[in-house]
Order: sequence, then C-alpha cells, then structure tokens
Amino acid sequence: MLDEYKTVKYKSEGIYKDRSSKFIGIILPIENIEEVKKHLQEIKKEYYDATHHCYAYLLGINKEVQFDSDAGEPAGSAGKPILNTLLSFLITALVLYLVSKAVSKATQKEKDAKPVKKTKKCPYCMSEINIKAKRCPFCTSELTK
Repeated sequence: MLDEYKTVKYKSEGIYKDRSSKFIGIILPIENIEEVKKHLQEIKKEYYDATHHCYAYLLGINKEVQFDSDAGEPAGSAGKPILNTLLSFLITALVLYLVSKAVSKATQKEKDAKPVKKTKKCPYCMSEINIKAKRCPFCTSELTK
C-alpha cells in the first residue's frame, strides 16, 4: 500500500492590502531543502523591497523536516503561524509570506517632505507673488533676493 499525503502541485500567489502595507503570500511545491534555498533566493531577489521575508516549510510524508522563520518580525509572530497552517492542512510545501512596507515608506516620505514654496510676499505691498519674480506685478517694485 502506498502512503498518501496532500501537497502543492503548482506555485500560487495571493496579495492582501491593509492600509499602506501589502502582504504577499506565495506557496509552491518543494522536494528538498536545496529547492527551498533556491526558491527563497529567487523570491527575495524578485521582492527585494519587502521589509520581511517570513516563511515556513514541511518536508517528508511524515513531516520529518519542519522549519519556520520570522525574518525579523517578533518571535513566533509570523513563521510559526505559517507552519501551523501547513500542519493543519497536512501539506508538504514551502510557504513564503512577504511583508512589503514599500508602499508605506513612499507614503511616509510624502508626509515628511516639506511643501515646495511657490510664492512669496512682496516686501513693499505684501501681495503674494511668484517666488521667481524679479518685479512685483502689483506695485511694480523691483525685488532683490
């Protein structure tokens, strides 16, 4: 009698967005640790801007090899839940969970950026004029820098 187990046949990806963060889930079939390392390297290269590359994998019919990585997230907060999900579905596979903060970084840069000043006040008549003006269009005073 042959042993039976569930596994992943094809690579699959899913994306979840929450506020300014983007979470990318990837599951793919694996047969050995060398494949895990190869896939991790490829995915880290593809998603180079992700702030964390959390993952877990199971190998073997009896799940002899189990591993999870929080990749900088608080201990037990990312890799362990991924591994537990694999165990609950009895799947032999590699799951990567990428936390991409690139969107929030861009948003924060916009918030932190100082607004570009486009106008200034004429020192003579106090009218708002273009910052590059050399003469006030209202009082015709010549402006010095």
